[in-house]
Amino acid sequence: MYLLETIDLKKSYLEVVGKLEVLKGIDLQVEAGKLVAITGESGSGKSTLLHLLGMLDKPDSGKILYSGEEINLNTKNIPEFRNREIGFVFQFHYLLEDFTAEENIAMPMLLATDNQTKSLKEARRLMQLLGVLDRKDHYPNQLSGGEQQRVSVARALINRPKIVLADEPAGNLDVNTSHELMDMIKKMNRELQQTFIIITHNLEIAAQMQEHYILERGILQKK
Repeated sequence: MYLLETIDLKKSYLEVVGKLEVLKGIDLQVEAGKLVAITGESGSGKSTLLHLLGMLDKPDSGKILYSGEEINLNTKNIPEFRNREIGFVFQFHYLLEDFTAEENIAMPMLLATDNQTKSLKEARRLMQLLGVLDRKDHYPNQLSGGEQQRVSVARALINRPKIVLADEPAGNLDVNTSHELMDMIKKMNRELQQTFIIITHNLEIAAQMQEHYILERGILQKK
């Protein structure tokens, strides 16, 4: 049984010139504990696919299964499921400017449990693991780009999700900081058996993953 599986996933958009088919029947199987990269040219549909996997958008047709169970994308429980089971890391960190690094990390768990003590304790544990505990009381605008991305990774991990979806996580980082981020992701995979799906145009990053898929003209193929 796969942790995540898609069957014949399709997505299109209506434009002035007609219907644009972005994803043309995506079949993907991801085992628990894997590091998976999906690459493709700009406009190939990578981010669209990630949004579907994370249930931030709905496909035109096809199925998404988590742990062998098909997800009903029309249920009201999708936001709760997403917050509990899926972590997100974006190119732009989307940290809340009025909250400290520690509070930003704790937020998803606080929403899920309403337990502030537990949420802050887990946030500090992750900050220690990711090497940013000394920045816990700093606000996002007081953090470097690399520190902000570490905070966003910790936030993605706070509810101990089954899978983390990352959209160009190193896109705004310099080379050295990008390497540090990937080392950290591999550490999380190794020590926590955390599953990652990483959308990237960076073939160097893709080469470090255990599995590599290429999305081209709406078709996904394993390299």
